[in-house]
Amino acid sequence: MTQVFISYSRKDLVFVERLAKDVRAAGLEVWYDLSGLEVGTRWGKEIQNALQQSQYILVVLSPNSVESEWVEKEFLYANNLKRKIIPLLYSPCNLPMWFINLHFIDVQGKNYELHFVELLKALGIQPVEPLGKAGAAPVIPLPMEPVGNQQQIPQVVKSGKKKINALRPKTKLSLAWIILPFLLVAVIVFAIWGMQPLIAWLAPTPTLTVIATHTPTHASTPTLTSEPSPTATPTSTSTPGIGSTRTRPADNMVMVFVPGGTFRMGQSGGGSINEDPLHTVNLDAYWMDQTEVTNAMYALCVGAGGCQPPSDLSSRRRSSYYGDPQFTDYPVIYVDWTAAGAYCGWAGARLPTEAEWEKAARGTDDRIYPWGNSSASCLLGNFVLEMSDFTVKSGECVGDTSAVGSFPSGASPYGALDMSGNVKEWVYDWYDGTFYSVSPERNPQGPASGTYRVVRGSAWNSHLWYVRTNVRGWLYPDDRDQTVGFRCARDANP
Repeated sequence: MTQVFISYSRKDLVFVERLAKDVRAAGLEVWYDLSGLEVGTRWGKEIQNALQQSQYILVVLSPNSVESEWVEKEFLYANNLKRKIIPLLYSPCNLPMWFINLHFIDVQGKNYELHFVELLKALGIQPVEPLGKAGAAPVIPLPMEPVGNQQQIPQVVKSGKKKINALRPKTKLSLAWIILPFLLVAVIVFAIWGMQPLIAWLAPTPTLTVIATHTPTHASTPTLTSEPSPTATPTSTSTPGIGSTRTRPADNMVMVFVPGGTFRMGQSGGGSINEDPLHTVNLDAYWMDQTEVTNAMYALCVGAGGCQPPSDLSSRRRSSYYGDPQFTDYPVIYVDWTAAGAYCGWAGARLPTEAEWEKAARGTDDRIYPWGNSSASCLLGNFVLEMSDFTVKSGECVGDTSAVGSFPSGASPYGALDMSGNVKEWVYDWYDGTFYSVSPERNPQGPASGTYRVVRGSAWNSHLWYVRTNVRGWLYPDDRDQTVGFRCARDANP
């Protein structure tokens, strides 16, 4: 099988994981260091072997990678092997001397989907299906319209350093063929408009009850309302503050109180490009689940008919996980964004916004980790310790999920647990890598639409760079993964 080697900086790993997933879905074998190295292996030798076995080398270009000594070494070694090298421009950077004579494919932001077809063609794959849902071949069709007994032939057009597909018609369309579609659309629209009174008379208006409450009720935009839910009983004072908790009746989840006010979200410089810029956000007060939703809690919703079971009942090292009494207090996994929202709605809550999640994790003092700025250890969370690129200090803390709340020393300023490590978590927002530059200051809820939903936090297989409180990730809304779970939130005054 054709093997593709990805050369990159660890700081761009979120993008690389997405790229690898889409290339694999197209039928190619993908190798990058975190996907092919086991603890204890000789990483230098393994990387050399992988380069020798690969037919294509993808180099992810960014300010991080062009400064990486290892990316340069991998490039030069692959060049000596006469492998086909395909540079991908992930973020603007000053290209080093060893790249200036190569054409690149622009995959910045939305250009990734637009130009993914060029990457597949460069990898020797003829595109047949659109880039889209997880599990489908992530390729874009080249439309072929018949012209007589012939078809239009894709032409390659050069634009700067990027190659872009275009279709050049071989015949001219008559005026009648141009006007006819517009006339047809007008006739259809008029017919539908004229039928509205009859349709309204024949069909009574259905009454819908919306259960999922994905949009916070404090938003200025139209919101979804939920069915009335039992009022949770506070376990602290009638006027909550930091340290106050309440227990949710539906599933006995303990929720911690996060006061309203401002905090700084994101990071300027030193992080990933989608974390820029550091900006001030003002949130209304809210309650956040103290832990991730567990297998036992989720089973209550399944038993009540409000949720579908996870798509897989196992975990990384356990053939029996969901439904096994040994793991009732472990986070539920293999649930997609819709299932997470349905659960929160059933429990009388909603998915947190991305801003709510980050404030609950980092507080108002710009801390790096939920517990502060001190070095990470396996006493503080369930993740992977490392020293630097390609070297492992002590490996995985657990290597799979752990019972929720197992690391009380890693609690956030508001008492939320497992905000770093264990599993990543779905939040409400659509993903846009540039949204922070236009985000409203008060109660932001993300873009109005998008292709991916945001996941926040880190998982049991995350390296320290991704344990930071401001790291952003994204997945297709219908993705289900062994590293992703969720927790819920609720307005302080619903």
